[in-house]
Amino acid sequence: MKRIFFPVILLLSISYFVAGQSVSVDWGVQKDLDKGTFIQKVIGADDNGFYALRSEGLKGIEEGNMYLEFFSMTMKERESSNTLVLPSIKGNPAFFIDMFYMKEKLILFTEVSDHSTMRRELYVQYMSQEGTAKNQPIKIGSLPLSNKLEDGFTVKLSEDKTQILVVYHSTFEAYAGEPFTIKVIDENLTETFSKEIALPFADKKMIVGNYILGKSGNVYMSARTETTTKSGKNTVVKYTNNVVVYNKLKREINYYEVNKPKFNTLEIIFALDKEENVVVFASMTPSNKATLAGYYNIKIDPKAQKLLSDPNDKFNMYVFTKLDLTNIFNSKRYVEFGTERYNFKLKDLIILDNGSAFLLCENSFYTTKDIIDPKTKEQTSISYSNYNDIFVIAANADGTISGKAGAPQRPFQVITKQQSGTNEYGLWSSYFISNQGSKLKLIFNDVSKQANVINSGDKIKTFKTNVSTNPGGSACVVTIYSDSSMEKDYLFADPNQDYVTIPKLFCPWGSNLIVFAQNGKQYKFGSFFFE
Repeated sequence: MKRIFFPVILLLSISYFVAGQSVSVDWGVQKDLDKGTFIQKVIGADDNGFYALRSEGLKGIEEGNMYLEFFSMTMKERESSNTLVLPSIKGNPAFFIDMFYMKEKLILFTEVSDHSTMRRELYVQYMSQEGTAKNQPIKIGSLPLSNKLEDGFTVKLSEDKTQILVVYHSTFEAYAGEPFTIKVIDENLTETFSKEIALPFADKKMIVGNYILGKSGNVYMSARTETTTKSGKNTVVKYTNNVVVYNKLKREINYYEVNKPKFNTLEIIFALDKEENVVVFASMTPSNKATLAGYYNIKIDPKAQKLLSDPNDKFNMYVFTKLDLTNIFNSKRYVEFGTERYNFKLKDLIILDNGSAFLLCENSFYTTKDIIDPKTKEQTSISYSNYNDIFVIAANADGTISGKAGAPQRPFQVITKQQSGTNEYGLWSSYFISNQGSKLKLIFNDVSKQANVINSGDKIKTFKTNVSTNPGGSACVVTIYSDSSMEKDYLFADPNQDYVTIPKLFCPWGSNLIVFAQNGKQYKFGSFFFE
């Protein structure tokens, strides 16, 4: 099978490649979609079947009931559907936070607002297949009721999917040592670890996130701090990005500033390699402009407590060329995005078995439009979601991106896509990524005629969706190899090429993936594995 390479210079041309990448799917029975409801998550799977959550209304539980459904693995057919009964604690209704399936146990996290104590409380419990509680809710932690909405409970699976990490803290303006509570919950709902830590960023405004629980038990997070100083009549604001490591064995905190001389660091993302080194990628801007300049990476050894990369290394970064600026950011299509043309989110950082790393950045933004009825004066708000091109930045195992021998041949590539949704909050947009060890599989919906087109430039057609209609298009797969070459094809073989998927509904099951497919008013589930 041949591969095709797309240097950035060809961005404005149309490049085609037809490859036999379509997967062989073990399809289940096809059914009509349940009107007015949406599958929000495939919770987990085993050899007997898989569990899914379906809600009334697109936004989820706040719009109505949520249903816990079980699908058999043999027929991929729904065998049961029951209302998910959320608990009432001390007379206070609970709100859904998340749900997991671990070692044949359904684990539900909920939050309760207790006005008698003025606290927000997090609870966990087992649920039955019938959607009812199997035990009394267990309190995990609490926060002041006055906390900002965004300062809630972070609940996520560990890297190896065997434990659940919980992190929470009180709202602060300038950080004054408010404790960050870290807890680890196992499948028995037992707290295997609990610790309050204070971060070393006193008197600074700060945003903390990207929590990762490593196999060692260490907890990793990012902290973006803001410092304001006066320079004459001017106020100077400086942002600093840090990777923070809580070392469980040593019971200590270390942090590492992520920076690149002569540039401003905009955003960071990190992942752990096999040795649990921290691989960090960052987007950067010119020191005197707000435009995007490129990307760089560093590596941290938390065991030795040192950087494995030199911030001054010119080979661990990619700076956009004049040709990139002309063919991408100044192209007709990008100019129409306005200021959002530089809004590329750092979405995923994937490390392959050979140590090479790929950063995926997606252009995405939301807009709203208010329409007033001239007769009734009633105002209606319409939401538009936009998910566009994906930048792929490649680095070899030692972090080299470009400029010397051994660097990736294609350190920077563009996968063009244009997805526009109306009042559907990106349900059919964005992408799903799967790490296959020696390559990546990137799945997203596109216009059918572009199923074999990686790079369409300004001639791209828009994949449009609307909450009130059924989407038309095709699920596509892009294979990104370790040498950063790429191929694109339909995900589903004929006669299922005109089915779309919902990226957030992919669910691992051993070496297989559970997949949702939709064509018009009908849907079906299936399972497959990448060869």
